Amino acid sequence: MTAPLVVATEDRLREIVREVVAAALADQRPSEPAPVLLRRADLARACSVSPRIVDSWRARGCPVVRVGSDPRFELAAVVEWLRAGGAT
Repeated sequence: MTAPLVVATEDRLREIVREVVAAALADQRPSEPAPVLLRRADLARACSVSPRIVDSWRARGCPVVRVGSDPRFELAAVVEWLRAGGAT
């Protein structure tokens, strides 16, 4: 049995490829964007505190995300932790 011959314009072929690729990638896209992870100095600046204060927060259990061996902080998680009394 031979495959049927399909004739399509170049534009239509591009459209078909875009649709197929978009459908294939739809399941792989995260439902939410990845959070922005801040370095120690960036978190200190965002919270208007010194980097030493951030160090004391870490010692008290401030939420930390490791990127390799480097600590990073998600601002929303840290603010929630602070509001819950984490720094006291």
